[in-house]
Amino acid sequence: MATPRLTGIWPIIPTPLTADEQLDEDALRRIIEFELAAGVNGLWLLGSRGEGPNLDGRTHIRVIQVAKEAVGGQVPLIAGCAAPGTKEAVANMRRAEDAGADLIQVAEPYYYHPREPWILAHYDAIIEAANLPLVLYFLPQRHPYATPGSCPEVIRRFAPHPRCIGMKAATLDFAMIESMVVETKDFDFDVTVAAGKMVYTALMIGASGATSPESAFLPKLYVDLYEAVQAGDHDRAWALQQKAFAFSDVFGPPDVPSGKAALVALGLAEEHLSMPFLPMPEPERSRLIELLRNEYGPEHTSPALRR
Repeated sequence: MATPRLTGIWPIIPTPLTADEQLDEDALRRIIEFELAAGVNGLWLLGSRGEGPNLDGRTHIRVIQVAKEAVGGQVPLIAGCAAPGTKEAVANMRRAEDAGADLIQVAEPYYYHPREPWILAHYDAIIEAANLPLVLYFLPQRHPYATPGSCPEVIRRFAPHPRCIGMKAATLDFAMIESMVVETKDFDFDVTVAAGKMVYTALMIGASGATSPESAFLPKLYVDLYEAVQAGDHDRAWALQQKAFAFSDVFGPPDVPSGKAALVALGLAEEHLSMPFLPMPEPERSRLIELLRNEYGPEHTSPALRR
């Protein structure tokens, strides 16, 4: 497979679990069928919304293997390999490479409050150890030294590297995203955004795509939004973005629990979470389920939703 580009919609796939926190393989296949039917461009596994940091290495491997079999080469797979320490991040990366991932996503060290030189050294070591193309991560809370509205140093440093193909930008700073796009325009480097409420505007200022949490549960809405922008149909694109706003609010904190509640509403999986997560509280849970049921309705044609 040629090196994929981070264009289009790449949903963050939730990891369906059994009551004893094992992978529910049948449910994962249903989720992937649901995503592929909507025409997504790639699948994002084992991110924070996929409970990657909470799951053991054996489960990481099986998630990738099952997903690889289920997609059958239709779309590329990116596997999250984040860890607080560099050595463990490299170990996660090795497992993902061996299991069949097409791309690797790494993140800044978490738990600690890393200084900029530490982050740069962390990424340097991982990039040198990698055998697959890498996607980096930008979360503003881990970059307190980044200047609002400006391109972060981590982009300037690593965008030229041939093994780095893009950055997931989890920021609401439009000027910063635009600066990332401008700074990387001469490289094979894509900027994809994480916030579902800003996909339209981000695409308009040059972002390549989106990997929003909401897109896992509303893949067709986001695929249609992306395609409308590409076709220059901005009235339709903006109408779809407005429709997505209501979902963005309820898919925020408590994060992983909201995704598991959505899987239940869609008939794709049961609501089992890895500890210490607890089910999404009311009344937010009921509001989310109602929005999804109103969106899809009984006429939806997905086999998973007819179960």
